[in-house]
Amino acid sequence: MTSGPGKTVAAAGVDPNYAYWREHGASWVQEYDKRKRVQVYYHIQELMLTEYVQQSAAIARQARGETPLRVLEFGCGVGRHLANLSRLPGVDAHGYDQSPTMVQGILRWTGQEWFDGHVKVGAPVGRLPYEDASFDIVYTSEVIIHVRPEHVPGILAELMRVAKWQVLHFEPAEHTPISTDSHDGCWRHDLPAAYAGLGATCQTLASGFRLQAPYRVMLGGPAPFTWSPVLLDMYRRLDRDIDAGIGELRERLQVQTQLAATLEARLADAGRAAAAAKDAMHEAMKRESAARAAGEEAGLEKATEMFVSRLGKIEAAHAVKVAELERAAEEARAAKGAAEATMAGMREEMADAWRTYTQAIDRANSLAGEVERLMAERRAIVKELESRLAMG
Repeated sequence: MTSGPGKTVAAAGVDPNYAYWREHGASWVQEYDKRKRVQVYYHIQELMLTEYVQQSAAIARQARGETPLRVLEFGCGVGRHLANLSRLPGVDAHGYDQSPTMVQGILRWTGQEWFDGHVKVGAPVGRLPYEDASFDIVYTSEVIIHVRPEHVPGILAELMRVAKWQVLHFEPAEHTPISTDSHDGCWRHDLPAAYAGLGATCQTLASGFRLQAPYRVMLGGPAPFTWSPVLLDMYRRLDRDIDAGIGELRERLQVQTQLAATLEARLADAGRAAAAAKDAMHEAMKRESAARAAGEEAGLEKATEMFVSRLGKIEAAHAVKVAELERAAEEARAAKGAAEATMAGMREEMADAWRTYTQAIDRANSLAGEVERLMAERRAIVKELESRLAMG
């Protein structure tokens, strides 16, 4: 169970810092793989430990013959060191851990039979399930940092109990910063002082990388192996150069990330500007359409006024022609009356009057044709006006 972000609640009397590894241990196979891609010290640590055990096995053979060197890793976890040591000739490597989930990572590189014969799981503190002096070398790698201060003396005493030659630790160096709340609990321990409290001498050895130091307690037997100063210097240079190179890559990645963020922001700005331009274009098109519509309406009104004016003129001309026609008709009627009044006795005069009448009729017909033409033109104009009004 967890209580808040990253906090593990103690279960069945197990402190949170130990319960963390039981709850999250299964993920550390991938976590170590990921870290080893960017933190070279994991590789140097494995190289130093593997060489130490290999050279110690050679020293033990010279001292006692072909008996295998028995090695125990306290806090073996996913077995990244055991995977190396188990392949060394003349080495019998074993592991102990308090996290059942974490040790399952060992089965990634070995079978169940080897696991059952070499790995034990038990309590985080208390007596280890081994007899006194069961192993030539007992070691830890980044394990004591996760032990609660009140438990350190008891654990160190157990490590010395089951070891007969030496105890070796790879733990944080004095200058290495510690994040005390990582994994629900981390602590800096003064191992030389802690062993001194148990009546033992703990020596701090030269390291091949900055973050950790090797600590060693000798319990008897032949002189131990010590790394070559030349090789340690090469390891330190490797640690320094690779870390610097990775740091440069991270800085470049950060710059590229910032550049990508800047470009993305600019693209977003450009997108917004394009959207604004599009909106402005649509607005301009709307205004243009409105102006065009207004212009067309104004043009239609002007055309209407022109047609109305023209129609008025035609109607005025029609009125004039009608008036002329009415006058001509009146004149014709008057001429006819005069002709009819004198027709009986005045044939010549009647003939003249008839001619006058005939001329008046011709004129009236001509005027009637003109009027009909004007009316047809008026109808055409009215029809055209109605059509334009319908289109508008």
